Amino acid sequence: MNKENRLNIISIVIAVCAVFLTLFQAYSTNYHNRISSLPLVQTGVDVFEDGKITLYFENAGNGPAIVTDFEVAGKKAVSVRPMVSEFIKINNLNSEEFELLTTEFPGRLIIKAGSKLEVATLH
Repeated sequence: MNKENRLNIISIVIAVCAVFLTLFQAYSTNYHNRISSLPLVQTGVDVFEDGKITLYFENAGNGPAIVTDFEVAGKKAVSVRPMVSEFIKINNLNSEEFELLTTEFPGRLIIKAGSKLEVATLH
């Protein structure tokens, strides 16, 4: 095999390697972009100095969170009101001292990235 043929074969091998590496890089970038835009829903409780307590869902991810339902104590729920009312009753707390505001969930709810959704506020 002469020198020119070897150079042609080496050029073809390098070009094929470049195509495979480009395809792998495109796949890796697409995978990274999909993972980077996932939502991360967390629950939290804020306790304020004036005695107000707030329960909320927060989307700490980069993509929108679509909430279709949630569970309270292992049961599907639309609101946390029954659970909080039961807690007040079980612990013999005076329900007239509290003001409870709750959010009811429709069939589908979207929480934007970095946003909070207050589920319940107890004054």
